Amino acid sequence: MKGGGKAVLAVVCMVSLLVCCSIMAGATTKANEFVQQVANYLQVPDAQDNMQSAGFMLRGTYEGLVTYKTQGTVELEPCLATSWEVSPDGLIYTFYLRQNVLFHDGTPFTALAVKLSFDRIMTLKLGKLGYIEGIVSSVEVVDDYTVRILLTSPVASILSRLANIPIVSPTPILQHPEDMAKEWYANNMAGTGPYMLDYFDPPAETALKRFDAYWGGWEGKHFDRISFVTVQDQLTARQMLLGGDIDAVWSVLVEDFAGLGENPDVQLVAGSPPTYYTIAFNCLKFPTNNRRVREAIGLALDYETVIALIGGRPLNDTIAGPVAETNGYYDGTLLTPQYDLERAKTLLAEAGFPGGAGLPPIELVWSRMWDVEAKTVQVLQEGLKAIGINAVSIPMNFAPILSKESTPETAGQLCFIVSDPSIDAVPDQLMQNMYHTGGIYDFSFFSRTPDGLGLDALIEQAVFKTDDAVRLELYKELQQLLVSNYVAMWAFKTVDFTAIRSDVRGYVLVPAYEKYVPFYHMWKDR
Repeated sequence: MKGGGKAVLAVVCMVSLLVCCSIMAGATTKANEFVQQVANYLQVPDAQDNMQSAGFMLRGTYEGLVTYKTQGTVELEPCLATSWEVSPDGLIYTFYLRQNVLFHDGTPFTALAVKLSFDRIMTLKLGKLGYIEGIVSSVEVVDDYTVRILLTSPVASILSRLANIPIVSPTPILQHPEDMAKEWYANNMAGTGPYMLDYFDPPAETALKRFDAYWGGWEGKHFDRISFVTVQDQLTARQMLLGGDIDAVWSVLVEDFAGLGENPDVQLVAGSPPTYYTIAFNCLKFPTNNRRVREAIGLALDYETVIALIGGRPLNDTIAGPVAETNGYYDGTLLTPQYDLERAKTLLAEAGFPGGAGLPPIELVWSRMWDVEAKTVQVLQEGLKAIGINAVSIPMNFAPILSKESTPETAGQLCFIVSDPSIDAVPDQLMQNMYHTGGIYDFSFFSRTPDGLGLDALIEQAVFKTDDAVRLELYKELQQLLVSNYVAMWAFKTVDFTAIRSDVRGYVLVPAYEKYVPFYHMWKDR
């Protein structure tokens, strides 16, 4: 698995070199095209199965019943559904669908497409199941443009969950009933969005082109083409941006702030909301199955040094737990993490490993696309070495990380997780995805330990409670349980900056979707 990751990196580096050659030739992007640099290429084209950060590329091709507004808010608005009604008991949502909508393969959008999309996710247990599992019981077709979604219990966040469920064309599903088009959608795309697949050439590039029959129309200013070029080396990406070969670079390095900020051809756009970096402990694997060892490791990270390396305050800071401090369910009694090597050494001795004696090397898994993680790993390795622990750095791409971390046996003892907990009014999706048994990002496996046996039931109570006061207490109890057991190192929150060409207009990060910008609403002022 590690060898495969290195091979991919080598290919991407070759791509970067080739693109650098085009800079020398003086190439520039076209007025009707937007070219975005990405560090992590699209590895899972199936929008219903994709849970990687690069999945933002698919949001221009697929749509849901509802969506988030594009003006930098977390407010929802209609999309493929024009309106909806909720039954008095909160168990039935009736959606009235938009008419005269086509999928990219020419199939008309109807209630059947909605039902088959949900059925496909639930039957195949695809990645997006995490948003609706145990919540949506069934989907019923009322007529061609009316559909009912039945819930197991009332859930306050149901609409925000549905905003993450892409509706796919039913035609491939009907044509491939043996696997509900699993293989077909692994290599093709058919949504209702403004852009359709032009070509898919991983790891080098993915390109989308304008879908002429898009229901939203093409009046006004829009791009005809969106390209995503994989460039993992930030210096190369910077050169490409300044040379006009790409229009945007994500996660600008701190070292580049001054130079890019003073360049009249470039504008810096701050990301919103902050990105949260968590390091999950594998609570079922030796030696991080020991609570004292977990606490000791947490004390070995020099948080202030990392803060300085990634740009300092106020854009970066430490965090005290899994829920964002701006969230109404945040427990304000939680303390921010501390750096204390002497206390860490004492804890290791109390755990039976004085000076680290008897401890094997531990794996520290992180995503090679995040500079914050790279810098944190270096500082953490130094701190762990000081208390007698050898941490082996394992940089990987996102899809291999999901595979490696899917079981406690194959998972490393530590693994980074990037999240955006401040986008949800209620932190139920965060808790389900990161800490509930079977959650897509449950890299700690704490719910399977003796101390965590009641965790799943507690999360489920919080998700389904309609009394807000009771729900608040349940979420505080959850935070205390996770933090007191050192299930993870809740490390940092950071504000990412994107550098874009100064002639690009309409570039707004939609905070409810990681790394997504509304390409359909963008243009160049040339």
